[in-house]
Amino acid sequence: MQNDVQQLRHARRRANDVERNRGTGLAGRLCATNSRDAFARRGYDRAFNHPAQVLTTKWPVLHYGDVPQVDTRTWTFDVAGLVDRPFTLTYEELLALPRKTVQCDIHCVTRWSRLDNTFEGVAVHLLLERAGVKPTRSTCLVSAEQGFTTNLPLTDLDRPDNLVAFKWNGEWLMPEHGGPARLLVPHLYF
Repeated sequence: MQNDVQQLRHARRRANDVERNRGTGLAGRLCATNSRDAFARRGYDRAFNHPAQVLTTKWPVLHYGDVPQVDTRTWTFDVAGLVDRPFTLTYEELLALPRKTVQCDIHCVTRWSRLDNTFEGVAVHLLLERAGVKPTRSTCLVSAEQGFTTNLPLTDLDRPDNLVAFKWNGEWLMPEHGGPARLLVPHLYF
């Protein structure tokens, strides 16, 4: 009992630190549970989760800067660079492509986890195949709103569970969570 109380106090302190330092409003959304035991009940190896990782039933909003407001009438998705067939899709064209559903757990580097998420979107593999990525390429530059970029090895990007997602648990993605579309790479990050 004493250990559970200490862990709960630590989780609350961490949530308050995150809220104070990042302005996320995370406090009060954490499960009052021994996270390590909850992970173990889910079949995760106890060594997998960090002792400070906390389960949540909410999806905390963590943003750097303002949340972008995107007009889907003018929004486009581009695949270009060293590909055989570069292309641009409107939001409506992206939505018209075959959809895939992926179930995954989210483990955020800011020390929270949310289990049993369902994302829906277009398989990244389908988009890469359509573009004809040259076999000599090993990485992809992923660009997003507000000038965010990251390099991603193609071996990580071209995996079956990766999506350009536009729904989460049956609901359209809100801008606070990357809507209208966000890259989902569940084995690395979401």
